[in-house]
This record gives sequence, C-alpha cells and structure tokens, in this order.
Amino acid sequence: MTGQYSILYLPEAVRELVDIHDMIAAYVGIDIAGQKLADIEAVTKSLAEMPYKAPIRDGFPSGLRTIPAGQKAVICFIVDEEERTVQIVAISYAGSDWMSKARDRLEPF
Repeated sequence: MTGQYSILYLPEAVRELVDIHDMIAAYVGIDIAGQKLADIEAVTKSLAEMPYKAPIRDGFPSGLRTIPAGQKAVICFIVDEEERTVQIVAISYAGSDWMSKARDRLEPF
C-alpha cells in the first residue's frame, strides 16, 4: 500500500459534480459553488495518498467506502488494490440519496 493511486470517476459522478455546482451557484453564487467543489476535490485527491482512510460500508457490494467532504457532501468510492485505483462511484450533496445511487451503480459488480 505504498505510492499513489489513480483517481477515476464514473460518468455519473462527474455529472453529479456539475449538478452540485449548478445547484449551489443558483442559490448562493458561482464563487461559493466553486469553493464547495474545491472542498470536494481536495478530499477526493487525498484518496490518492490514503485510499483506506474510510471503512468499508456494510450492506453494499464491492467494498464501498464513503467519506464526508466539506459540510454537506459525501463521496462514495471503491479501492482496486490490483489496479491501484480509487473509483469515485457517486457524490451526493445536501442529503441526496447516495445509498441508492451507489447500490444501483455497483450492482453489476
């Protein structure tokens, strides 16, 4: 478990980042939206160094892990030790249902 891991995003997670930005920008402005995304990105980038800092969630397939980001975000991810990757499965904000999103996206695995 030494060295950095690559961070990969499911397309749905990328879309969620765009949606989070747009939602925040509509309510409080583009500057704050940019800061909130920067907070999420900082936590995501930290997973490249320490992918096991969040425990595996019981009741989910594929070793799903979650970690809070900022004040209102949750990042859902899995670690592939063989490929040395962290795959971002879902990113939720302000109470959106990350459990259903993650479960739906991991079912085939």
